[in-house]
Amino acid sequence: MTTIKDLARILNISPSTVSRAINGSTEISSETTKKVLELAEKMNYIPNKYAQQLVGKDVLTVGFTIPDISDSFFSQSAVGVEEILHKHGHDIAYHTIQRSTKKLCEFLIRAKELRYSSVIITPEHWDDEIIQYIHKTQLPVVVLRRKTPDSILNLPYVDSDHYGGACELTRYLLDLGHRHIAFITYDVLVFNERRMGYEDTMLRNALPQYIYESEPKVNSDDLIHLGYEATKEILHLYPQVTAIIGANDMLAIGVLQALYEAGIQVPEQMSVAGFDNRSITDLFNIQLTTVSQPLRELGNQAGEMALKMAQSPTSIPTSVVLKTRLIVRSTTASPPI
Repeated sequence: MTTIKDLARILNISPSTVSRAINGSTEISSETTKKVLELAEKMNYIPNKYAQQLVGKDVLTVGFTIPDISDSFFSQSAVGVEEILHKHGHDIAYHTIQRSTKKLCEFLIRAKELRYSSVIITPEHWDDEIIQYIHKTQLPVVVLRRKTPDSILNLPYVDSDHYGGACELTRYLLDLGHRHIAFITYDVLVFNERRMGYEDTMLRNALPQYIYESEPKVNSDDLIHLGYEATKEILHLYPQVTAIIGANDMLAIGVLQALYEAGIQVPEQMSVAGFDNRSITDLFNIQLTTVSQPLRELGNQAGEMALKMAQSPTSIPTSVVLKTRLIVRSTTASPPI
């Protein structure tokens, strides 16, 4: 592999002159820069970005946690982060944490060892252990798709308006004429915000709440099964229900499966809605009413924040909450008369 020293020896100049020429220094004459770049291209020279970072060059690496590599939902935000970092000539390093607090803490220590310029994290929950590790590593941290509670940390975050989206979805069903709407969920940060949106909207309209909450699940198959089992319970306990909201799309797909097996027509006899607008929801045989998040823009915003904090660690960007969008498809309609 060709090195800076190889180029310097052939051109009979110092390695530092070669380095400055490659990095576009105005201290080097245009003639010398041209010779260096032409030889570098001829000899297939590839800059060692990690080495440049160690000697103080403006090459940044941002660490990025992926909560669940099997869930394609996270890839859209990752693309948004990549767009910003690559646009500015910087790097991204992915780490999967399998929705584990332990793995997230291990990542923070590893990020410090690898001298990452900043990190973007998506915790499943906020707890004392995560907070302690953030303080311990003293890395610039951006939180993606999770809001930071004001009571524990002054960390900038980028997230969707889960509460507002759930309010809009619930109001839409109320406007259709539904008065008995069930909500299927479990205890994670974003689902709790969506649950609050449903609860507050029903409360403001003095209507009963039908909430089915289960133990947290990890993968999409579990979520479909949870929605399936929850729907059977709801049909048994609350026969007056005419609409069911899943806290995310996979739960709602489980609802559709249970209703199909029970011979209940959607949307003629029961309306169903989800949240997230996953690609599967637009399939011709599903066409689920849902709420869309601007995932790519979330990633863009997180990338911008991570770069800003890497370049100026004492600068704390303002947190950002992006609006969601209601997408009406064929699983919702007015309740049966």
